[in-house]
Amino acid sequence: MTSGPAPEPTASVRQFAQMAVPRRGKQVPAAWLVNRNEYVSHVKNSAYIAIGCIARKAAMQAPEVLVVRETKAGTEEQAAPQDHPLVQLFQRINAFHSLYDYIYYTVGWRLATGDSFAWKARNGLGMVTELWPLPSQWCHAIPSETEFISQYKVEGVWGQEVYWPAKDIIHISDPNLDWSGSGRYYGRPTMGAAGTMIDIEEAMMSRMLNWFQNYAPPGMVFSGAEGIGPDQIWQLYEVLAEQHALNETSGRPFVVPEGFKLETGAMTGPKEIDYSGQLKTTLEMILAVFGVPPAIAGIVKDVNRASMQGSMIAFCESTVNPLLLHLSQHHTQNLAREFDEKLIVRFPPCTVDDVEQMRKSYETAAKAGAVTPNDIREQMLQMPVYLTGGDRPLVQGAQIEASFGNIDEAVLAEEAAAKEEKERAAKEEAAAKLESMRAGRNGNNQSAEGDGRGVKEEDEPAANGKPPRGKTKTTKSHEGNGSLDTRRQAILDTVDILLRRRQGINVVDD
Repeated sequence: MTSGPAPEPTASVRQFAQMAVPRRGKQVPAAWLVNRNEYVSHVKNSAYIAIGCIARKAAMQAPEVLVVRETKAGTEEQAAPQDHPLVQLFQRINAFHSLYDYIYYTVGWRLATGDSFAWKARNGLGMVTELWPLPSQWCHAIPSETEFISQYKVEGVWGQEVYWPAKDIIHISDPNLDWSGSGRYYGRPTMGAAGTMIDIEEAMMSRMLNWFQNYAPPGMVFSGAEGIGPDQIWQLYEVLAEQHALNETSGRPFVVPEGFKLETGAMTGPKEIDYSGQLKTTLEMILAVFGVPPAIAGIVKDVNRASMQGSMIAFCESTVNPLLLHLSQHHTQNLAREFDEKLIVRFPPCTVDDVEQMRKSYETAAKAGAVTPNDIREQMLQMPVYLTGGDRPLVQGAQIEASFGNIDEAVLAEEAAAKEEKERAAKEEAAAKLESMRAGRNGNNQSAEGDGRGVKEEDEPAANGKPPRGKTKTTKSHEGNGSLDTRRQAILDTVDILLRRRQGINVVDD
């Protein structure tokens, strides 16, 4: 089964393959460096504790998909959009496993067997749509004189034998310094460095288990008369086994035939603690090989915050983060490059937050006005920022913006919106009244200008120094209207000035 032709190997790959792969006919799967089935079967006791601590911590670091862009300021990395196929691939690894499962298996098999494998399932267009973790004890690398590794044979227990091209398999190996034989194709497991201690621990555990399950010592021991033959001894053994082989028979008196005498008291020793010192030593050595501090494994009785924090820092920086970096590089090289050459996959390193130091740092920064309240809420307290305010640093003594947050931000926003709407309505109403008054004033002026008889009569010279008959009343009437118009204009001008000042327009009085 294949997914299409593999890309042509580069010249450097062909030259390296010629140096590393023996010349022979049809290439066969390379033999394992270690018996992976046996190694996986020994993942128990202290080895299980160590591998579990590392794999669980690594599985909590969800990968990030970043786009590398060249700008005038240099190279910058931006998060890929959520609808990108690679981002969606990590959100749904396959129909059966979650992202946590995928990372846990990848790290666990690498630590136990030295190698981890994942199959890249493709759709009809050849795009990777799923990732399937493969047990390392199912996989064999097939060397090639031109590609170094051209295929992988995958055969599960009772499953069919399947061959996948190298481009469809993500192969992550623990670095192996011994390249003799199959060491050039596979990694050296970390578990192998603790193999002797693991065997000793299992032997001690087996002896203790056998003691508790198969031997319940009698409460008393007797010695017999001389001349006891082998047959009688075996009969006594059978009686002992019958009467004292079960847990509930522990301490039962043993009655022997006449002629026997009591030799000593009960032979019950503290067998359960015979290996306590040795077990503690093997546990600490196995954990040290994997790089897991005892405090992380939860086997230290007296632990405080400072010592636990130091253990966490050492565990993250020396054990987990190198594994995450290794995963990032392999998934970038063997997965992200299939989508875009500018894509990278990064498993963020695990960090340990020093809460006390962080609190002191934020306190100092707040006193200096270097951070805003929203910074403290978002980064330190893991709380949402304020809806209004909180974006300016506080001065000494928190005299500025010290009251926000003590009221409901939603109510504050509603009140501000209502106030703004009320002011807007008032301005519109005042503007409408002003426009109406101006329209009325213009109508009166036009009416006065249209009736020109009074003005003409005032301009006409009076005969004999006397005003014309019937004209004096008209002239006085127009003089009265002119005085009224002047007062009305003054009132309108005053109202106009007041409205403009209310709207925030600077007006200079005449």
